[in-house]
Amino acid sequence: HLDEIPQLWNVVRGEMTLLGPRPEAPDYVDQTSEQWRQVLAAAPGIAGPTQLVVGEWELDVITKDQTGTAYRDEVLPVKLAIDAWYVRNASIATDLRVGISLLAHLAGKGPGPVAKQIRAAVPAASKIAAHNS
Repeated sequence: HLDEIPQLWNVVRGEMTLLGPRPEAPDYVDQTSEQWRQVLAAAPGIAGPTQLVVGEWELDVITKDQTGTAYRDEVLPVKLAIDAWYVRNASIATDLRVGISLLAHLAGKGPGPVAKQIRAAVPAASKIAAHNS
């Protein structure tokens, strides 16, 4: 994750936050979608709850993709739904839970209870739960 160190400068300048929805490549963003508008209204973050939930599943889906459309068709809707959940539930308490879970995840302790909460609250994330079973 050394490539993310320059993003700390963006945090210092106020262009990003430590926690929030990860910025998406512009080619994938649908400006006409209400869900996208909600997510884009939030400050982008270096890390967020999506990283706790989709990691291995996303890699597996993309690795098995034969058509080149899996990211847009399968992964992106799940990530967008999780980011929208995060924006709707934004609070200091949510950030604390996500931040602690991210630190635990980086320490090799797994994604923590926030991932389970998100999978229960975000119907699109059921694909991940089914994949991990």
